[in-house]
Amino acid sequence: MKFLPRHRSHDYVWLMAQWRRVAKATGMEMSAMTSVGGLPVVQLVSRAAKAGEAAVYVSAGVHGDEPGAVCGLLAWAMENTMTLKAGSFVLLPCLNPHGLMLNTRVDQKGRDLNRRFHLKRDPLVRAWHRLLKAHSLAAALCLHEDYDAEGMYMYELDHRRQGIGQLILDRVEK
Repeated sequence: MKFLPRHRSHDYVWLMAQWRRVAKATGMEMSAMTSVGGLPVVQLVSRAAKAGEAAVYVSAGVHGDEPGAVCGLLAWAMENTMTLKAGSFVLLPCLNPHGLMLNTRVDQKGRDLNRRFHLKRDPLVRAWHRLLKAHSLAAALCLHEDYDAEGMYMYELDHRRQGIGQLILDRVEK
């Protein structure tokens, strides 16, 4: 199946080339977490995260029609190479490469990955769970895009009730 990108933000090959540049600049290990439909689902892991330090996990591209999250994470990474080099990070820059290329919410089989996270029999979900279990996480950010909303909103899942969500929203508002 051949895909013709509608815009550079949907060009998975170009995006992965940019991520290789980030990996080189930061010393992060870039590898395929798994592959789907012949395309790698890429992960980047910092040296500190590999050494067992609690990491900041950031994912984007669960929904292919949300390229803003994918491009935003890339732009942030390119501007913050020293932070990535010095810190502990696990990045999944595009969990749904087929959806991104097709500009659709679902994957190449018509499934919404966000609704399948509990289905460990799915090879992508199984690899995703394996990655998350392999690392101690200090925080997790799952980036999405909502083109119908203005500004930003956040869901905070902190069962200890000591979240930082309001602090983040207050700083973004300024």
